[in-house]
Amino acid sequence: MSLSGGNVAIICAQPIARAGLEQLVRECPGLLITTSIRTSEELFQSELDDACRVIVVDLPTVGPHQAAAELIGKLATIGDPVVVVPWPEPPTPLAAIRAGARGVISRYTEAAEVRRAISTVNDGGISVAPELSARLWDELGLPTAAMS
Repeated sequence: MSLSGGNVAIICAQPIARAGLEQLVRECPGLLITTSIRTSEELFQSELDDACRVIVVDLPTVGPHQAAAELIGKLATIGDPVVVVPWPEPPTPLAAIRAGARGVISRYTEAAEVRRAISTVNDGGISVAPELSARLWDELGLPTAAMS
């Protein structure tokens, strides 16, 4: 998994989903949860906002598409966002990446893929969940047959 240690913040309004994300992060070697909160405002008001390398945020709980893009951009100034998009609803994977997301997953992403995405982003990479890849390829105007 992760080659280097990293601090992770989790933002999710739904307690059950937040607990699930916490468990997945705990299963990633070298990663430590610095905070697990309901809203992004709680992160921005805390002193922990500069202690997070990776920020996992559940976008379905933050509101309309424009607000989501603004939030991703703001989070990208303090860490590397891994966003849970409300697929197939907006924002699209490409919109999330353009806003500053380093990882894009959905509520349908398998646990192993979520762990891989968080670790990949922690290591400086970019990750898109398999179920969102075809949508991203379409947004880029590339044939899905070119995917591997």
